Amino acid sequence: MKTYLGALGLDTCEVEGLFKLLDVDGSGFVDLDEFVMGLLRLKGMAKTVDVATLMFEHKKLSKQMGHLEVVVEENCSKVVHALESDRAFGMPLVGI
Repeated sequence: MKTYLGALGLDTCEVEGLFKLLDVDGSGFVDLDEFVMGLLRLKGMAKTVDVATLMFEHKKLSKQMGHLEVVVEENCSKVVHALESDRAFGMPLVGI
C-alpha cells in the first residue's frame, strides 16, 4: 500500500488527513457520495486567495476562542467566589 501511495505522490500522513476531509459525516467510512463530492471539492490547486481567506478565518476564530476563554475563566472565578462566600456564611451547597 505504501508503494502505491508513494507512486501517487502521497505520504501515509497525508492519506489520513485526506480520509478525514472526505469522511464528512464522521462515520469512519467514506461512502461513494462523500468520495465523489470530496474529490470535486479538492480538484485543482488552491489559489492564493483561497489560502489567504483560510488564514484570515483561522485568525478570526482564534481571537474569538481567546475571548471566549477569558469570559469562561472570569465566570468560573465568580462562581467559585460565590460558593466560597456562601460556605463562609454557613450556607449549605445546594445541588452539589
